[in-house]
Amino acid sequence: ILVHGSGVSAVVPIHCQFNHSSWSTAVIISNKTAKCPLPMDKATVLTGEELSFSLTTNKVDFIKSPYPLRYSNDDMYLTHINPKIGPSFGGTRTDVYGYFKKNAKMKCMFGDKTTRAIYLSNNHIQCISSPIFMEESGRVMIVNVSVSGSHFLQQSAGFIYYSTHFSNDMEISTTHGVTSGGTMVTIGGKHLTDVLDGIKNIGNVAVTPVVKFGTNLASNSRVLDSNSIVCNAPSRDGDFSSVPIYLSLNGGVDFFPLNHQFHYYEK
Repeated sequence: ILVHGSGVSAVVPIHCQFNHSSWSTAVIISNKTAKCPLPMDKATVLTGEELSFSLTTNKVDFIKSPYPLRYSNDDMYLTHINPKIGPSFGGTRTDVYGYFKKNAKMKCMFGDKTTRAIYLSNNHIQCISSPIFMEESGRVMIVNVSVSGSHFLQQSAGFIYYSTHFSNDMEISTTHGVTSGGTMVTIGGKHLTDVLDGIKNIGNVAVTPVVKFGTNLASNSRVLDSNSIVCNAPSRDGDFSSVPIYLSLNGGVDFFPLNHQFHYYEK
């Protein structure tokens, strides 16, 4: 395993620990890279059991990897995806991480829908989420995301779809602000509350909102509580103008329009 970071030194030995028991000594490649030999435990290889992985210089204090390792007979495996949420109309550019083969002709499955996988590196592919039908009363739905080469891998990750049917029912605290920007705007409504609560309850995934006024991003977009999202309107050149408001719940990857305009005026 190649480990990248900073402060790597050949003077201080680095020890690699697997499953809190198996040890190997890292080979120093550079001042930013070390290589940890994997233990060859036959039982672990055959069962595909996950391995925890940590680094230490004194066998007392450890830096633990947030992602487990796994032996796989077909070599390819999936560890995690980002973002973990997207709108029900699909089109979310989803980064999938793990280990993949360049010539494997991979596909991704979002639930029972197949999409093409784009190979970026041995550790990174990208897939576009499929659209999914949700009843108008529906708010959120979780599906499994999996990857196939010659067959589907054992590992999968959860992806949460959220409905945007509620966008016409959103409430805006103010629809007017100065062209210099900074006006605090609160976005809320019962349906938004249902979506935020649903995402939290179904997958315990953090919502990272981004609000856009026309083509300009608002500042300090954040979830204020389970009922609302707040932001500060961006500045805008000119005097009187009106712009549409867009909202993203997945860090700006996907936006959908709100049924509101924001009107700028000179201070």
